Amino acid sequence: MFGILPSYGFFIRHVEGINLDNINLKLEKKDLRHAMIINDVNKFKMASNSIYCNYPENAAIYLEKLKNSIIEKPIIYEGNKIYFNSVKLDETVVIKE
Repeated sequence: MFGILPSYGFFIRHVEGINLDNINLKLEKKDLRHAMIINDVNKFKMASNSIYCNYPENAAIYLEKLKNSIIEKPIIYEGNKIYFNSVKLDETVVIKE
């Protein structure tokens, strides 16, 4: 229906008010895409997530145009330790360690 999406987990775009809690993304094989792409979202919350097998050269999560958001860094297993690639984040975005 949509073809190949730009992320292997979640591609969230043009949304107001979404919470991602206790999510575990796991792959059977390596994937070159981000685990999550979050674009143009207001009131995004993310906590207690884990990501497996992300490709080492890519950030696990791509963030762009977020507002009024609270993000807790996920646990990343097997692969990179680059959490975020961020573009144009509003000053109301809080990223917690």
